[in-house]
Amino acid sequence: MRNNHKVSGRLLVVACAGAFLVLTGCASTSTESNRLARYRPKTSDRNIWRWSGSDGSARSASIGEEAPLDNVLKKAALLGHSERKILKRGDKIEVHLVGIPNAYNIVDVIDDLGNINLPLIETITIAGKTTSEAEKDIENAYVNGGYYRKISVTVVAEMDEYFMRGEIRQSGRYMLASDLTLLQAIATAGGYTDYAKRSEVRIIRNDEILVFNATKIESGVEKDTFVNSGDIIIIPRRRW
Repeated sequence: MRNNHKVSGRLLVVACAGAFLVLTGCASTSTESNRLARYRPKTSDRNIWRWSGSDGSARSASIGEEAPLDNVLKKAALLGHSERKILKRGDKIEVHLVGIPNAYNIVDVIDDLGNINLPLIETITIAGKTTSEAEKDIENAYVNGGYYRKISVTVVAEMDEYFMRGEIRQSGRYMLASDLTLLQAIATAGGYTDYAKRSEVRIIRNDEILVFNATKIESGVEKDTFVNSGDIIIIPRRRW
C-alpha cells in the first residue's frame, strides 16, 4: 500500500509539472506573439515615396520597388555636369526646366554677350558662372519674377576636350572630366614613353605656354594643376 501511495504521489507531481510547463509555454507563446504584433509595421505605415511619371501623373513606389532615375540627372552625369564647370561664350548647353505645369528642354548656345534665351524671362547672363550658379540664377529669375512659385533647373554643358601630344603612349583628343589634373591626364593617356622629359611638360593654353615639372609634382614638391578645356599637353623628348 505504501508503495502504491508513493507511485501515485510521483505521478501526481509529474502531472502537475507537465501542466505547469504547458501553461507557461502557452503564456510565453502568447506574449511573444503580442510582441511581434506590437512591433510589426502596418502596411499603411511603410515607407512610400512618389515621383512623376513621363505623362506627368503621380506614381507611388513601396519598399523594394526601384524609382526611375531622372533622365536629366543621368545625362548631366554622362556629360560631366559639375559645379566647377565654368560656362563661357560659345558653349552649347541644355537647360531643363521641371517641376512646373509645362516642362521645358531648351538647347541653346551662349552668345557673344554671355546670354541665353529662355521662355518668359527672355535673356539671362550665365557666361563666367558655374553650372550650379547658373541654375540658381535661373531659378531665382523665374521665382522672383512671379512666373512660378517653385521650379527646378538643371544646366548641362557639352563635355570639353583636351589634347595629348609628344612622348605619351596614347596621344590624341580626350574628353575633359571635372577636376582633372595634369598627372591624371598623363595617366589617362597611358603614361610616358621611355624617352619622355618629365621635367618640362608643356601646356599650350590659349596664347600661353605653361611649363610644369611633373617629376616635382609626383614627389609632392610642386602642386598639381588642373587641365582646362582646349589645353594641349605636350610631353617633350629628352636628348639623352
